[in-house]
Amino acid sequence: MSINDVALIMDNGEEPHKTHARKIFKYRKQSNWLICTMAVMNILVNTIFTIAVSWLLEEHKYGSILQYIVPTVMIVLLAEILPQVREIYSEEKLKTLIKVQSKKMEEAAQGDILARIADFPKKTVQDMMTPMEDAFVLSGSETLDLKLLVTILEKGYTRIPVFEEKNKSNISTVLNVKVCLKIDGFL
Repeated sequence: MSINDVALIMDNGEEPHKTHARKIFKYRKQSNWLICTMAVMNILVNTIFTIAVSWLLEEHKYGSILQYIVPTVMIVLLAEILPQVREIYSEEKLKTLIKVQSKKMEEAAQGDILARIADFPKKTVQDMMTPMEDAFVLSGSETLDLKLLVTILEKGYTRIPVFEEKNKSNISTVLNVKVCLKIDGFL
């Protein structure tokens, strides 16, 4: 269980899990000691298990072969495969996990953006669109002079719809601002 999982349980879990998470959080923060201790204990348990299985199977007809196969298969199944089964996070847990991570980010706005990602499956494309009357568009006949480039940069958009023939609904192409600035030598 990662430190993020522990923090997630502390913030969003149910009792008694919250209480247990608070107790182990300080130890989980010292992950180097924890990993070393777990590695040593893992070796100890695997060794004891192998010796016990060997002792139990030494009288068996195929004991010499089974002494190697049985412990290996059991260790792989119980110590490698089974622990890697992951929990699937609910939407609420995912949002809490993102909030926990966002506390570590330089800007809270980045964390807010990440938290809103979980809401995307509920939104339609139309929900995300800007109404045409509010959209910043350019006419294909406009000249890309310094004044227009400054206006484009002030708007902050990376792609701007371009219309033709005095009809804002007749979008013919999209102006990529980054390419435009490279051409004019700004970048």
